[in-house]
Amino acid sequence: MKKVFSIIISCLFILLLTACTKQERKFVRIGDLNFARAGHQAIILRNGKILILGGYTRNYDIVKEIEIYNPTTKKFSLVNKRLDNGFNNALLLRNGNVAIFYNNGVVIYDPIKNKFNSLKKMLIPRTNFSCILLNNGKILIKGGLTNTKNQIPVTISEVYDPITSSFKYVNNDLIKNYYEEPYYLKIIHNKNKMHILRTNFLSIPLYNGKILIVGGFDKHGKYVFKSEIFNVKTKQFDFTGNMNFCFTEYYSANYLYPVNSENILLTGKDINHYKTMNAEFYNINSGKFTQIKNKIFDRLYPSVNCIKNNTYLITGGSKQNYTEDDFIKPYKDAYILNFW
Repeated sequence: MKKVFSIIISCLFILLLTACTKQERKFVRIGDLNFARAGHQAIILRNGKILILGGYTRNYDIVKEIEIYNPTTKKFSLVNKRLDNGFNNALLLRNGNVAIFYNNGVVIYDPIKNKFNSLKKMLIPRTNFSCILLNNGKILIKGGLTNTKNQIPVTISEVYDPITSSFKYVNNDLIKNYYEEPYYLKIIHNKNKMHILRTNFLSIPLYNGKILIVGGFDKHGKYVFKSEIFNVKTKQFDFTGNMNFCFTEYYSANYLYPVNSENILLTGKDINHYKTMNAEFYNINSGKFTQIKNKIFDRLYPSVNCIKNNTYLITGGSKQNYTEDDFIKPYKDAYILNFW
């Protein structure tokens, strides 16, 4: 009798464990954006709200309306300001404000006051430039093309100081020594210590102080499935799990800051099926990658953000397998993904 009872208990435990495993990931539809968009930015503000701006319309025009998502009310609301022409990108500053960069300068948004300052012009107007938030709070502006008809490549870099609200020229050779580097530049300068030398990889800062290195191409041009962990203190690389997919583009959160989550969500375009999107997550504790199969990820260019531990916000994106005649079909829907 005891043996039978023991078998029954074991079976119940297995069923319970199976049920829990099935509920490991849960998608919840939370509503719609006010404007359909794909390829947009979603910035997590200090108050927990998410600022949503940019992205493209069906006609491949920039969406100028700015929205804010409130996790408490689960509502999307419009901000009383539209983007101007020439929007490039936006970055969260150390003081909690947001720097919105245009081709000719920057506008600072104060979420507390809900106020946009007037445009501060940069020294060299440019398009398609890169913005790097340095550890000293300043922003490095690199590259791009001149904002002229000929569009000549810009070789001079400049730095924006949010405190003085001023731009200053900077010598590229002095950047490494003069400015404290963000984590991803530290990776670049230590990449020769990697077990697998790779290019075009993604580096993700984790809440435990380490950095996850995923993807990229090896010296033979082949995609790297093996991932590594970089220890910032020891400057050593160690192997971790293998990815299931090879991505040519990542649509996950803009990993400029440490991700406060045990599960790191990775979404992107499959290199073997260029117009197909796949998703998987990396568990920090187990060091394993697990594929996620859900129709929500059957889209290109959504915004995916970790809003708290094991919780992600997924907004917008466009229909897959678009053609040249119908380049983009943006979505308005939004979802929360919870890991249990």
